[in-house]
Amino acid sequence: MAVASFMVLSLSSCVKKEIFYTPHPDKGVVAAKADFSNRSKECPAPQEYRLLHNCCGDASPYVLPSAEEKNLSELFEPDSHVFHAWNECEGMTVSAGKINIDIANGNLENMPGYIFTSRVENIVVKDDTTRIVIPMQQRVRDVHFEITVTEGDPELIASVTGTLTGVASTFDIENQTIIGEGQTTTINFSRNGDKLLADVRLLGFIGSSPTLTLDVQFVDDREQTVDDANFAEAVKNFGSNITETLVLTNNMNTPIETGMEATIEDWQAGNGSGDNIEIQ
Repeated sequence: MAVASFMVLSLSSCVKKEIFYTPHPDKGVVAAKADFSNRSKECPAPQEYRLLHNCCGDASPYVLPSAEEKNLSELFEPDSHVFHAWNECEGMTVSAGKINIDIANGNLENMPGYIFTSRVENIVVKDDTTRIVIPMQQRVRDVHFEITVTEGDPELIASVTGTLTGVASTFDIENQTIIGEGQTTTINFSRNGDKLLADVRLLGFIGSSPTLTLDVQFVDDREQTVDDANFAEAVKNFGSNITETLVLTNNMNTPIETGMEATIEDWQAGNGSGDNIEIQ
């Protein structure tokens, strides 16, 4: 009897108790932090952003501060999880997983705020905290127009308004891509000596043939429409180096005699160094 009792006690002492490190042994916590470092130098980092766990169609996004890591309030099953992130800003509306650039009077807003999005997928571990860093990608690009009046008198120009077609208006957050049909936006040029200047901020272009038409008003009430067939070629690499200003330059010849028409040459595209480009 004594020997048997000793053996039972010895066996029971070898059974190890399972050790847990958190109050949620069967689930995990996610701690998220956004990285806005890849952005235009003219753009301040947003103060907050939205983060959506794609588990449920009716789920509400978390509103998180951009400058610090925050634990999400829900607990997660140990599995692979997908999150979508974006910021909200002026000139845009978010609905049904889509970012829509605002439209006023039939024209797309030509200077929305800086829009960022991201998609991350991480494996959550039970009984632990999974830390995720979300690389926010800038989705709009600054464009600077500079037209030099090389013939005629620039003082005779009262105003120049551009009409840009094929402009993207919608970004799909889940698929991280531009969708929809091209829209129209207007560009108001200002004159500084012999320079006609304008700045816009665009999501991109839809289709292969965006166009830019200039409506030139002269001080004597004449009006002329000017366009250039190679504009689509000049912006074909719009999506490259999106954090750098895209500078589009051209020359304009204005009428020097009655009956002559204003003309422009081919658009030339380049990235602005930022040293002499000021977005208005």
